[in-house]
Amino acid sequence: VLRSTSMNRHFASRHVQLTTLASMQHIVLSQMMVYPDRLVACWEADTETPTELGQLFGWTDPAEFEVAYSNLFIVPSPITADDRKEITKDDHLKVYMDGMVA
Repeated sequence: VLRSTSMNRHFASRHVQLTTLASMQHIVLSQMMVYPDRLVACWEADTETPTELGQLFGWTDPAEFEVAYSNLFIVPSPITADDRKEITKDDHLKVYMDGMVA
């Protein structure tokens, strides 16, 4: 999301893009914490096998779900050092990126 938002969409300056994304992430997090009983779905998709995810969606055949999942899910490439440099404008905006990426 970070790379896509800051490198592929040019709706504003890089600084505004990063601060907007950080703000939206904080809003989502606070809403999840304030209203946990109203949370429809939140899961970690970065897993070795999506079997548990398939069970959450009602799939009974794990192999069948894995085939469907592999046809839909595209593993994103990691953010490279060059990506980080471009996203943060040579580290001038590093503080914002550090707040979103471990």
